[in-house]
Amino acid sequence: MSLALLLLPGRLWRRRGGSGRFEPEAPAESEDVSEAPAADACGSVELQYWNPFTGPDGPLMGEMVEAFNAEHENINVVMTTQSEYYTQLGTAAASNTLPDVAIVHADQVATQAFRKHPAPH
Repeated sequence: MSLALLLLPGRLWRRRGGSGRFEPEAPAESEDVSEAPAADACGSVELQYWNPFTGPDGPLMGEMVEAFNAEHENINVVMTTQSEYYTQLGTAAASNTLPDVAIVHADQVATQAFRKHPAPH
C-alpha cells in the first residue's frame, strides 16, 4: 500500500490506499479551534507553490491542490511545476522571489539549507 502526504496550511492530506484520491485527515481530538479567527476576518490568501513534479507525480499533486482549494474558499494555492527546479529555486533566492511553499527533496535539504534557499519571508 502506498502512502503520500502533503502538508498545506492547516490541513494534512493523505492518499488513501488504492483509491488514488487524496482525503483530508480529521483534526486531532485535542485540537482546539475555538480561538481560531473566523475565516472572513482573515481575508483571502494566495500562496505560490512550486514543485519539480514534471512526471507522473504532477497530476496527483494537482489533484491535492485542487481539493485543498475547493475546501478552503479563502485560500488559493497556485501551483507551478518547474523544470530545472533547483536552478529555479537558486535564481529565485538570489532575486528574493522565492515562492510561499516549495518542495525540497530529502536528499537536497542540507544543500538547500546551506545555500539558504528555503529562507523564511
